Amino acid sequence: MRVLYITTRAPYGQMQGHKVALRTYIQCLQALGHSVVVAAFAVPGDVVEREDLQAETRYLRLPSKLEIGRNIIQHCLVGRVSLNECLYFSRKSRQVIAKIVHEHSIDFLLADMIRTAHYADHIGLPWILDVDDLLSQRYAIWANQVDNQSIPLLGTDCTVVRPIGRTVGLSQGDAS
Repeated sequence: MRVLYITTRAPYGQMQGHKVALRTYIQCLQALGHSVVVAAFAVPGDVVEREDLQAETRYLRLPSKLEIGRNIIQHCLVGRVSLNECLYFSRKSRQVIAKIVHEHSIDFLLADMIRTAHYADHIGLPWILDVDDLLSQRYAIWANQVDNQSIPLLGTDCTVVRPIGRTVGLSQGDAS
């Protein structure tokens, strides 16, 4: 399967907790035989010396201060999205991600934190939101929309469950 992993930062450079988690996801997906493309937001001051994961990485620009301000006024203040989502939303990045999906014939998306969820949701392919950072109450909204429902995921029925701090998909076979 061809997976696009949309991340809030590059999984390279000085290792910190979140980067280690990103790298672990990529390595596990590759070990399972999946091809992984990373779309990572380039964080100012984050030095990438070498890309060592055998995954193509495309760098996205963070929105400008003007875009962030517009996002806050148009979306956050009226309660549509959280402040965290406003910090990363950019129409240009959405276009770049759509282009990556098309160029690589992506089958599945993995979104890193609520900040990137709207990009995965917009594409219209199956996707998973990794919600281990607890940045926003919007996680509860995402989880409650599908909690304990059987949904088709990768050709199998999965039930969405919420263990402590994380929402995961559980196949019917695993649930037994």
